Amino acid sequence: MNKKQGFLLFFLVFFLVGVCLAQSPEELEFNIDLNSLAVPIPKIYKPNIDLSGRGAHRDITWPQTLAAKTEI
Repeated sequence: MNKKQGFLLFFLVFFLVGVCLAQSPEELEFNIDLNSLAVPIPKIYKPNIDLSGRGAHRDITWPQTLAAKTEI
């Protein structure tokens, strides 16, 4: 377990203790499955996707509707 995971686990335990104490015991049911597989993140959330619509060139002065300089 690295430092980031340790801190997250530490934070979650203390956060969940406060939540659990605020609930009535007969209504509380909480399960954590630490052996479950990770869920892949959709491509929209990955940082290397261009959402600006500019394509490969990053020049902000170049119009978005115009083709790349290499194509003209």
